[in-house]
Amino acid sequence: MEVFREEFDFDALDSLEDRIKEAIANGESVEPIIKGVVDERADKRAMDAVWRAICIIKEARKPKLIVDYLVCGVGGALNEGESHCAMARKHRMSKQAFSQGVWKLIKKLGLKPSRQMRSKKARESMAKAYQARQKEK
Repeated sequence: MEVFREEFDFDALDSLEDRIKEAIANGESVEPIIKGVVDERADKRAMDAVWRAICIIKEARKPKLIVDYLVCGVGGALNEGESHCAMARKHRMSKQAFSQGVWKLIKKLGLKPSRQMRSKKARESMAKAYQARQKEK
């Protein structure tokens, strides 16, 4: 009778410090150890963000809007050739309101904003300019 034996990663029982010390003592590179830790943490962070996004979409009154927020937040709209303005129009909202929704969602998920999104400094500058124009009226 064959007994099922699951492979067990005994190296994982050692602390990171122990694994690095052992690699150095054996004249080995610590790069694979560090890369493994970084990859593991990145995978966990990505999975956590995906799970939070799914929960937000499931609970939303307008799930398609949340999906479009995500698409813009991760730079997908740029890849699809669709602008923030076009996506905002699709949902019958202003570009500013749409962008604000994207920023809130990205922040809530702990993601870095895509390159197509304006920096915090640029957004603050635009807000000041808008307020100045409103005072002139």
